[in-house]
Amino acid sequence: MAVDEYGIKFDEYTLQRYEIVKKLCYQYVAKRKKIPLSVLDAGCRTGFFTRKLSKTPTLFKVMGIDVRKDYIDFARNQDNNATYMLADILNFDEASKSD
Repeated sequence: MAVDEYGIKFDEYTLQRYEIVKKLCYQYVAKRKKIPLSVLDAGCRTGFFTRKLSKTPTLFKVMGIDVRKDYIDFARNQDNNATYMLADILNFDEASKSD
């Protein structure tokens, strides 16, 4: 199954959310002085949000997970900085390692 148009359209809306979360992440890093900050993007879809954060690997160690293989495959092809896994958050042991 290929990534659908809805998945790509969803990414456009994610940009607005990204700006808010990025600001919060930077504030968190400044407060905790822990670098890199481990971020888990559960339900990452095509990895748009994950990709944006992973562009600063010195600040953020990012992992994206989703239950759809086509989304994870697409995300992996777009980004070498983040880790992408086919997984369900309800059965995902790594979640506890995120900040």
